Amino acid sequence: MKTLEQFACKPETVLASTSWYLADLGEARGKQELFTKQSPQKLKVLREHALIESAVSSNRIEGVTVDQARVATVIFGKSVLRDRDEEEVRGYRDALKLLHEQGAKTELITAAISRFAGPFRVSDLQRQCPGVSVDLIRQVLKNLRSSGRVKCLGRGQSAEWQRTAKWK
Repeated sequence: MKTLEQFACKPETVLASTSWYLADLGEARGKQELFTKQSPQKLKVLREHALIESAVSSNRIEGVTVDQARVATVIFGKSVLRDRDEEEVRGYRDALKLLHEQGAKTELITAAISRFAGPFRVSDLQRQCPGVSVDLIRQVLKNLRSSGRVKCLGRGQSAEWQRTAKWK
């Protein structure tokens, strides 16, 4: 954390150890992109394993336990659930799925906004992002407005929005 504070102060020089860490991060990112392209099936298995571990660990905190032999079936399958604990784990999976879908849609909205050179309306975003609810579009605009990245140029359904200098 202290390293980031040093960068915020725009230092004259960068410590050698910090530059090594930055170089390692750059190299790791390149390897990650290569791995994503070359081994999608391995990545899928890792993603599934992470989801299982996350669901089990998160629910264990709340005292919810599921038989290890049934965990993958409960999370990925369509089997009949045996008890309340299995319902909790399945609910966790559904919540994560919703969060990931909403995140992807939020990125879609943000990308659409970045393509507008001037003012735009919610209806313009609806055309650019089919399948995304008006409520989510408005929520994203509200969040972007509170961070100062967009501003509203009116009121009501015909209000126009515009990116600000803080957009980047």
